[in-house]
Amino acid sequence: MAYASKSPVVDYRGEFPHAILAQGKGNDFLALFRLNEALFQNGKKAHYELLHRWLREPCVDEDDQSWSLVMGTERTYLPATEVEPLLKRLNREEVEIFDHFNVS
Repeated sequence: MAYASKSPVVDYRGEFPHAILAQGKGNDFLALFRLNEALFQNGKKAHYELLHRWLREPCVDEDDQSWSLVMGTERTYLPATEVEPLLKRLNREEVEIFDHFNVS
């Protein structure tokens, strides 16, 4: 999905308490979850789920519930090696999930 680079990143972790990160930017929403049990995806053990929703309305603030106005959804299962760099940064600083996962 294309969006202006100046779109604010909105933190929706309050609505997704089990998510490691849940953020919206423009008309995209991404949430990262740790799976209770690993799955096999493309021959690799996946410990994380990345949820991508493209939205009818842009994300503006944490109370707008734009994340619920879903036009489409995609789930990707990721091995720990793809998520560890993000988690290491998250322990030290605020992180934008859109800097780590491409939604185009």
